[in-house]
Order: sequence, then structure tokens, then C-alpha cells
Amino acid sequence: MSGEDPIVEFAFEGNGPLDTKKTPIKKMPSIENNSNGNQKILYTGPGEIFVPLETNTFYSVYDHEDISKSSAMLASGDVNIYDGIIKWDDANINTNSVKKITSFGSGSDYWLMTDFSSGGVCTPTAATNVLWYWGYERNCSNVMNKVSAYSTNKSKAIAIFKILYNAMGTNVTTGTKDSKILDGYKSFFGVSAGTGTWNYKSIPASSNYSSYTKELDNDCPIHLVLHTKNSVLDKGEGHCVMNFGYAQSNTGVKYLFVMDGWYRYGRFVKFNYYPYFFGYKIWVA
Repeated sequence: MSGEDPIVEFAFEGNGPLDTKKTPIKKMPSIENNSNGNQKILYTGPGEIFVPLETNTFYSVYDHEDISKSSAMLASGDVNIYDGIIKWDDANINTNSVKKITSFGSGSDYWLMTDFSSGGVCTPTAATNVLWYWGYERNCSNVMNKVSAYSTNKSKAIAIFKILYNAMGTNVTTGTKDSKILDGYKSFFGVSAGTGTWNYKSIPASSNYSSYTKELDNDCPIHLVLHTKNSVLDKGEGHCVMNFGYAQSNTGVKYLFVMDGWYRYGRFVKFNYYPYFFGYKIWVA
């Protein structure tokens, strides 16, 4: 009556479509219960009901098969922001396929969110790392001259971050709106893009893999914006990272190599894992 999916989706008699020979409920691993003491079931829409088996595995009630957590979440057009950013061992990377931009990729080449704040500051942190790459690693005076009054690397990085943080209107609780990202770069340089000091190229959502690899092959980092909901800008859970390379797994899965402000070392984002993401290629004269 409310226009939502019918409650009859849950009206199973006996075992219903559950394949008890394959996954008997009574023999399942320990599952977190809700307040009524019942086992949790993930329902993401008509024909999409999943029973959690363990941390990263679900049993598909309709398909009668075990699937990954990410596949179950994608059935609803949403994924967990943490699940899509994985470490080297989990990505099963083919080492011969790794491409990283010039003079970048070690654990000390970038800064973490916790270097600047304990709150949700992933967007200005990603932008700080993009500018740190151009200024510190590529010796662009248009970046380092802005913070020449500071003596240590960390104080220089903090000075860059503060300008970006304020111009982007970042809030440690709610984060940063996508529409304010470029305002941070403009404020830092004091001039609009395309003036000869700095410039950018937008990489729209749903762009193909080569749109990213082409820019990375030209040694241009990408300010990558990840969203867990297929929604309009500035809505839905999101996260910003610095994309500085790419690689493929030993089975051919395509990944983007990213500096993630959560971790000290690089991580991989499975291409098109998120229902919605885009990037800004940033370069500095």
C-alpha cells in the first residue's frame, strides 16, 4: 500500500527457497542477532535476499549460492566504502602490470588524514597529496613558494591542507561537497584554472578505464571521488583519494592504485566497484 516492495517477499513456509542441504540454517557460523534475537537477513529489493555466513560471504536465498559481500551489496546499487579499497595481497596484483606516476609510490610520499585532523577530512587530504606530489616530488615552485615560510615538511603540508580545508568548506562531521573540490585548488593558487599556473581535466562518471590510465601514463595524478550510492552530486556516502597508478590482478581484474588517507601504504580500488565515481586530473606548471 505504501508503494514499497511487497512484504510477501518474506512469506516463506517451511524452508522456502533456502537450499537446506547446502546451507542449513542451524549449522551456519555465528551470526549477529537483532534486538528480537533473530538472525539478520540482508534484503536489497525484489529477488534479492541474502543470509550472512561470515564476514565477507552471503548466501543468496534466490540463487541458492554463496556470493561475496560486495556482490550482495551491489544488488542494491550500494556498497560499503571500506570494502572497495583493498591492500596488495587481497588484490592479487600481477607485479608486471603495475604503473605508478613518476617519483611516487613509497609509504612516506604522502600524508594521512590523521596528520591533519581526527575528523572526516578525506577530500582536502587527497588534494594536499596531489599538490605535495607536484611541489615536493616534481619541484613545481608554484606550489612550494606558497608555503616557503614554513621550515619542516609537515608544517608545509599542514599549511597547504588548511588553505584547501577552508576553501572547500569541509566539515569534520559531514565531510566535503563534491562541488567545492575545485574551489580548494583555486584558493590555494589564488587564480582560476588555465592561467598557466595550474589546470585540470574532468573525468566524468562512467568513463572507461583508459580515461584514467592515459592520464596516469602522462604522470598526472587524479583526485578520485568515490561514491557508494548511484546518486546526484553531494549526496550519498563518499570518499576522496589520490589516484597515482593502476594495475591488473593475475586474473585480469582492473584496479586503480590509490593513496588512501586511511592507510600509510597504497591500496587498490577495483575499477567500477563503486556505482558512482569520477576524477579530476590536476597538473601544475
